[in-house]
Formats: sequence, structure tokens, C-alpha cells
Amino acid sequence: MATGNQGSLFIDATCTPADIRYPIDLSLLNGAREVTEKLIVAMHPPVMERNLASIDALIACGARLLAAGRHWYRKLLVVSELVRQQGIPYHSESRSIPDRIVSLVQAHIRPIVRGNSLCNVEFVAKISISVTGDGFIFLDRLSSDPYNEGEDLKAQLFAYRRRHGHYPAVVCADQIYRTRSNLAFCARHKIRLNAPQLGRPKSDPDLVAEEKR
Repeated sequence: MATGNQGSLFIDATCTPADIRYPIDLSLLNGAREVTEKLIVAMHPPVMERNLASIDALIACGARLLAAGRHWYRKLLVVSELVRQQGIPYHSESRSIPDRIVSLVQAHIRPIVRGNSLCNVEFVAKISISVTGDGFIFLDRLSSDPYNEGEDLKAQLFAYRRRHGHYPAVVCADQIYRTRSNLAFCARHKIRLNAPQLGRPKSDPDLVAEEKR
């Protein structure tokens, strides 16, 4: 095993676009209505009722939920959760919906705040990647739920050590990775963490140039 820290590591996080219709509550609920109607028709063709209560009533009468197939059964689970979520703002003061469903087709997708000027929220999967100094790229994390990528630094450094037998000498990252915990970890393992300083940016151009260097 090699001794001492060697090489460099660049780490960052980004989002991967998902091809879905923009989630408007009314369109989502209309899609949910269409799903429940198809389920009711499949479970009991003579009865043309419309909502989750009707499906529960049909099941109580002996109708088979799987009559429409497992695909529609899974859709029903999504619809039930969607209806529960849409009721939250009407029955409580909270406007926040944890694990909010934004697509009936891709129910795993979650809204992620990007803070971009053109698009504040995107409906995507978030990924953390690392790039070694010799150009190898590794996908270290993929999640449909929002997360703070600064928490991935230690895991990415552990992964680098498993792959190469040692820690990198230098890590280049954004300011979000420059937490006290990460700085202490890097100092303990003699890793130089190159990232913008915390706090307000400096106004002195000479200091800014030196920091960039």
C-alpha cells in the first residue's frame, strides 16, 4: 500500500433532468381521477363510480384489487399517497409536503431547489460525483430526494482511499463542502481542502487574487 497522500480529487454535485410535465396540483389530481376510474372499471365493469372510497367499497364487496394488474395496483398506491399529500395544506397550517409526489408516472421524482436564476426548482435526481486528477469520474451518490452534498465529502474521501490505497493530497470543491467538520477531517488526515472561504467575500482585489491563486 502506498504511503502518504497522493493525487488530487475534484468533487461536486449536480442534478440530472427528468422528462416530466410541470406538476400542477389540478393536473395531478385529474390524473389520479383517471387512474381510479380505470381501476373501478377493471374491478367491477357494471359500476361506474369514481373515487378512492368507491374502490374501498368494491373491495369490501369482494372485488379483486389486482383485477387490473400489478401496474394499476402500484398506481393506486401512488394515487392514495398523492391524495393524502394534497390534503395537508387544507387541514393544517403547513404548506410543506415531505416527499412530495410531482408525477404519477415517475413517482420517485422529487422537487429540488437549485437556486438558479432561470429555474429555482427542478424535478430531477441529484448526484454527487468525484473526478480524480488523472481524469477518472465516479458517481458516488444518486438520490431523488434533496440532500446537502457537503455531507458527502468524507464518504468520497474514504472511497478514494479504497480505490487508490491512500488519501488525495488535494481536494478541490465548492464552498458548501468547507464545513468545520470537513476541515477538521482533512486537517487530521493531512489533506488540503481547496474551497472558497466561509463568510462574506473579500473586497480587497489583492486578497481575492491571492485566495484564488
